[in-house]
Amino acid sequence: MTRPVAACALTAALFAAGCGDSRLDSGELHDKVSAACAQAHKELAALPDPTDQATAERFASGGSKATKLLIKNLSGLKPPTELEQSYSSAVGLVRQQGRAIDSASRKLSRGGDAVVVIRQLSDESVEVASQEHAAWQALGVPACADR
Repeated sequence: MTRPVAACALTAALFAAGCGDSRLDSGELHDKVSAACAQAHKELAALPDPTDQATAERFASGGSKATKLLIKNLSGLKPPTELEQSYSSAVGLVRQQGRAIDSASRKLSRGGDAVVVIRQLSDESVEVASQEHAAWQALGVPACADR
């Protein structure tokens, strides 16, 4: 067998054996997702309560940034095949929350009434937050469930 043919055969065998697969095992996924959610929780907890126009804008803007970073971190992970669908659903719910926060941030930056915008955000988030909580609990990631 020539050297290039042998190298191709070895490469094919390694891929067939799963070498080079960047999927995480369930423990690695748990640790990485937990760390990402813990960081997002820390950033969100540091935001001011939206008590007036200025703090509402900082709240929504900071929430948007923290959620975008969380989505980026979660999207970069490859769960085990058996958890892929559940994980994708959970991340999709985080994205949905992110879109709601982005929308609130845009409304506030355009002069939207803080009380109205934050109330709408709260109302929109309640059901999604409940679904997200259940999705992360089912995956065994309480750091994200309680974010």
